[in-house]
Amino acid sequence: MLENAFATQSPKLVILETNTMFRGRLGQELTNLKETLEEWANNYIPIFQGHDIWKSFVMDKEYPEENFKGFALRCSIQAYEKGDYMLETEQKEEMPPTVVNYMENIIKLCEENGAKLLLLGTPSPANYNYRRHNSIDAYAKEHNLEYLDMNMKLKEVGIDWNTDALDKGDHLNLSGARKVTQYLGEFLDKEYGLPDHRGERNYIAWQKEAEDYTEKMKKFLKVMRINEDKTNGKLEKVDNSDISACMSGLLRITI
Repeated sequence: MLENAFATQSPKLVILETNTMFRGRLGQELTNLKETLEEWANNYIPIFQGHDIWKSFVMDKEYPEENFKGFALRCSIQAYEKGDYMLETEQKEEMPPTVVNYMENIIKLCEENGAKLLLLGTPSPANYNYRRHNSIDAYAKEHNLEYLDMNMKLKEVGIDWNTDALDKGDHLNLSGARKVTQYLGEFLDKEYGLPDHRGERNYIAWQKEAEDYTEKMKKFLKVMRINEDKTNGKLEKVDNSDISACMSGLLRITI
């Protein structure tokens, strides 16, 4: 997929979500085969590249009513209630050999195409722990890569597992995703100085998508707040400055 992206685009920065770095372990052969077939289909069968509805039939993927550049508005709340999942330790979880090989190829592709590689861990108790953090941190230092692990910055990001969890700690809902997007947008602006393309002719479609997303996000979050209030929740109020910062992060893209 990354090789295909570089064939038509020239990104200055590639972001890799690091929970993929622990897939492919022994005992997960069926899952590994499914993911391998999916990747192969995405690369070599054109109908799979841009039509998610076919994936919903063949690969058991949910097909949302609408999405915004791949992001679906998911507003369910199932709180994570199992406590601190980032308990400090010096232990490391070993990455599978197949992942190590893939990472070498990814790093090489980025170097050959003049792109920086950022390793990113988004909040997820189901997919992260301190052992994995240590392993990725050591790998990043060994290969001179930057590693941003938001699981170590939950307070800074503002994650509240009572209101921001979609499915008890695996994925974030819209409320949690908004916080992560805002934090990541500010981080990218500060550390990489990516240009702001709002108002440029080549990005009119992105601007329109952002406006539609902002309108729907405000409505959905309002409904989520109402539902939380009914169950004595504490989902915070969202103001226009939050939304502007969120959308600014989404639109700071270099091609």
